[in-house]
Amino acid sequence: GKQAPAAPAQAVIDEKRVGLKAIANAKFGTQAQPAKTFITGLEQKKWIQKHKFNELRMQRDHHHRDSEEINRKNIEFAKDLFISWDDDGSGVLEAEEIIKPLISLGLAPNSDFAVKLLQALDPKAKGRKNCEMSDLKITLTDFIKIFRGNKVSEALFDLISKESEKRLKNNQFSVPMSEMPGRRFEHPNLNTINAYSSDKEEVQVESGTERSMNLEEPKPHKKFSIMMRAQ
Repeated sequence: GKQAPAAPAQAVIDEKRVGLKAIANAKFGTQAQPAKTFITGLEQKKWIQKHKFNELRMQRDHHHRDSEEINRKNIEFAKDLFISWDDDGSGVLEAEEIIKPLISLGLAPNSDFAVKLLQALDPKAKGRKNCEMSDLKITLTDFIKIFRGNKVSEALFDLISKESEKRLKNNQFSVPMSEMPGRRFEHPNLNTINAYSSDKEEVQVESGTERSMNLEEPKPHKKFSIMMRAQ
């Protein structure tokens, strides 16, 4: 009989290649992608990664701009407050220049509380156990640095909250800020110190001030406002 013609060598190789691909696909459940499709998918992945990176960078830049704006407003507020309290124009706030405004504004019920507040704000006084009132001095540079980090707001809120809770429990004082004359300063940050304005609690003020102030339990703050003495 006649023998079948031998298959071309390339045809045999191609047939084996197809068979091996079929076996691999059946075993692993995947199909090999053409080279063109693979390259397209890789490019798409790179584009997505780049797009996400750009989006994150834009969000970071936006947050940075917001932080810079907040810092700028804090610095302006700190300068205005510092100048208002620097009676002699020396560029340094001493204890006697700060304690009276703190008490008259209702930010401190007495001189002892005011000293604690100044110790919290004066970088040089921190950590000292025996700090004399005459040693408490704050420069404009220190004042601005403190306001940059919102430490003044935090210190005020922390001290006022603790003092309020302690004294309200003992029914010692409550001060209406509406009785205090002066001009108004509004802090640019909306989440700092509560303008205490409750009419619910009425108690006596301790010696050290003739004014009184209404205090309520601290709650989320919508605005920080300070009543400055009439110049």
